[in-house]
Amino acid sequence: MADVLQSEQHRSTTPNGFRHSHSSSRGHSTEQHAGAQNTVDSIELLGSGVKELVRAIDSLVDLGIPSQVLPLPQIVVVGDQSAGKSSLIEAISEIKVPRSTGTCTRCPLQIRTKSSDEGSALWTCKVSLHKKYGYYGDVPVNVSADKPPMYPWVENQFGTIVEFTTVHNKRELEEVLKRAQDAILNPAQDHVQYARASNGRPEPTQLEFSPNVVVLEISGPGLPNLSFVDLPGVINQTEDGTKPYLVKLVKNLAREYVKPKESLVLLACSMESDLANSSASKLVRNMNAERRAVGVLTKPDRMPQGDSLALWNAVLNGEKFPLEHGYYVTKQPSQLDLDRAIDHTEARISERAFFQSQEPWARSFSGFRHRFGTFSLQQALSQKLTDQIRASLPQIRTQVQRKIEDIDNELRYLPEPPTINAQSIVIGTLSDFANIMQKLVEGAQPYHDLRQTWRHHCQTFRDVIISLRPTLIRKTDAETAAAARAPRPQPKFTGTPTKREHGEAVMIESDSDREMSVAPEPTPSKRPRMMANAEPATPRTPQKRRPVKANDLATRFKLEDIRKVLDDFSASDIGDVDPKAVDYLILKTLEHWDAPMRTFLDDTEKVLRVHVRRALDEVFRQWKTTDLYKESYRIIDTFLTTHMQSQRQDVAERALRLERFKPITLNIEILERNRVEELEVFQTARYEARANAWVDEQDVRTGKGTSLQDRHRKIATEQVRKEIGPDPYQREVEVMAKVRGYYNVASNGFVDHICKSLQAELFESFRTDIRGGLMEGLSVVDDADAHANCVRLLAEDPAREVHRQALKKEKEKLMDAQKVIDSLDLKYRQVDGVNGVSNGVV
Repeated sequence: MADVLQSEQHRSTTPNGFRHSHSSSRGHSTEQHAGAQNTVDSIELLGSGVKELVRAIDSLVDLGIPSQVLPLPQIVVVGDQSAGKSSLIEAISEIKVPRSTGTCTRCPLQIRTKSSDEGSALWTCKVSLHKKYGYYGDVPVNVSADKPPMYPWVENQFGTIVEFTTVHNKRELEEVLKRAQDAILNPAQDHVQYARASNGRPEPTQLEFSPNVVVLEISGPGLPNLSFVDLPGVINQTEDGTKPYLVKLVKNLAREYVKPKESLVLLACSMESDLANSSASKLVRNMNAERRAVGVLTKPDRMPQGDSLALWNAVLNGEKFPLEHGYYVTKQPSQLDLDRAIDHTEARISERAFFQSQEPWARSFSGFRHRFGTFSLQQALSQKLTDQIRASLPQIRTQVQRKIEDIDNELRYLPEPPTINAQSIVIGTLSDFANIMQKLVEGAQPYHDLRQTWRHHCQTFRDVIISLRPTLIRKTDAETAAAARAPRPQPKFTGTPTKREHGEAVMIESDSDREMSVAPEPTPSKRPRMMANAEPATPRTPQKRRPVKANDLATRFKLEDIRKVLDDFSASDIGDVDPKAVDYLILKTLEHWDAPMRTFLDDTEKVLRVHVRRALDEVFRQWKTTDLYKESYRIIDTFLTTHMQSQRQDVAERALRLERFKPITLNIEILERNRVEELEVFQTARYEARANAWVDEQDVRTGKGTSLQDRHRKIATEQVRKEIGPDPYQREVEVMAKVRGYYNVASNGFVDHICKSLQAELFESFRTDIRGGLMEGLSVVDDADAHANCVRLLAEDPAREVHRQALKKEKEKLMDAQKVIDSLDLKYRQVDGVNGVSNGVV
């Protein structure tokens, strides 16, 4: 023990806060000592750099830059429940953390230690609560998969930092940490009552675990410059066997901290448990974090008797459960030692004596002696964290530079408010906006998006109106009844079955509501969305509700209904068609034009507002907090609203009224051409329907079925045409052809009229009138107070100046941090030169 004490007395503290021995064991050569001293000098230089970088990182943290934006290296301590993590944290940080039976750590504990350069500096610990998550009540046992990762905690957009208390006596810290953790686990309570509480019997907490963090910022002479997080031990079940979602919460919490590639993972594994069953080890490996993990085997004195030394030898050798940085072994005080209040120095002496005298550590595992003890672990963590910081420097530098550039860009649009040339600035800004609006409505590059989007809406409007054209049901009621009487025996069919009925021949359709249409119905992927506001038919059941299609609103005529209309309107005794009947049928087909028309106008207004606002934000960006922006936006909004209202009432509604007043066209040639084309389509379809009905009647008489092939061949013969004779609904078919022919002409003219008016009046007004409207509305010209108005419009918003100054201060801190990073980079290069190392990381 005397040798141990003497060895401890010869240890000193390096500038980075970690103790190491200046002398080696007996028998070391002078060359070895020189090499060790050279390494010490390197560690001192690196340690100084780490200290400066920690300060730089602290300044960045003070700016509120989130860790997702700026990668900040830190040590993350993970392990299973009761793996000895708390003791390990105490050994590294030289503080006392809360202890209890079972789970001690119930929320993340972040510890930042840094050495103070002031000679008279005292040990100080600043405790704060970082509340990034809000608690939203308890949840049932079965939690659905789409819950947030930390459920029942939900991440807030902006976190809050609560100053809890400051401690100057190490002995008080354990109790303070207990109360800070209680404050985190009781979100419904005021934290002040916990900060002021005195020692006493602990009360039950509202919650078992929390993702919110207790942060310790410890400073003092000789402390290591470290940042590490102690996480709750990974559990597989809760203490009472209920609330299994807490198991998921704790594992997700560990994943969140292990995931960043800048994190150095300290994996604590108890030697009294089977390493293969470690949930924490499995979590680290599942996240592919082995390459940045340091293993720590704890509780070596509790290794079960009879455990295979070969297994643990393989672990230390990296042959089993390998980690990139290998395993270290530490021996922390027993409960008996803790009860007698053993201090940190005594604990380290006892630990060293254990590894020097106890088997298998003293002889069987002597080859791993450099990995035994807390001092060895501390030195390794210091060097590895240094390496981790060094590897992260390029990204940190890039992120800092990017943030500086963002601030410069923002400051560029926050100039000082002008007073002398205010009028010329306002007029110039309004002219710039008018020029962009001119390019927008003309579709000039790079402002062509408005015209492209609007043309798409125009085409959609046209497609919907055309899809609403009237349709004619294929068969009359009598023909449908005849088809229904025909038997449907299985026809003989040779060849490959169709895809519709595998193994069966497909019969000809005889649906009574099958329609005859000129063009095929649009495919679902290209169906216009203009009828989104139309009222669908009442569904039979909610499960069978189907979306409304444009052609669902198209007028469907039955031949019997057309005949009734013609007879009702006709005063002739010889069956002549009254033109009023045709007009009536035509106007019936225009009943649903208002819905797509209004939707088109709404879409036009929306797309125009988006691009106008985008142009306004682009030109007025540097004046966005002034009255110039606010009043200009109000004038433009009123301008657009007024012109759109005119288009709706004076143009669109009027055009619809004219169309519905009476069918009128002077384009007789086009009308006749459409009538002839539609008549040919209808007559062909009518013959097919009547011929199929006749074949069905024949099948009824003979009791046989006609195959599709024979049916098509029979229908094409002149014999069948003679048998079925003239179409008794020829008059009605001719009228329907005229109705649809007129619809084709009128629908195209209607769409063209609406689109032309929008382009020639609405869009043109933005090209020619917007500049004058802004000038007049803002009173910046031809007014006795024009100059004063311009000064007022550009007047500074008080909050704008506050924001500008805050940006300048933020930039200054970032530039200071950048200087520290560059200085640290230089020091690393000097270390490489001293040790003859070539490293291209930085």
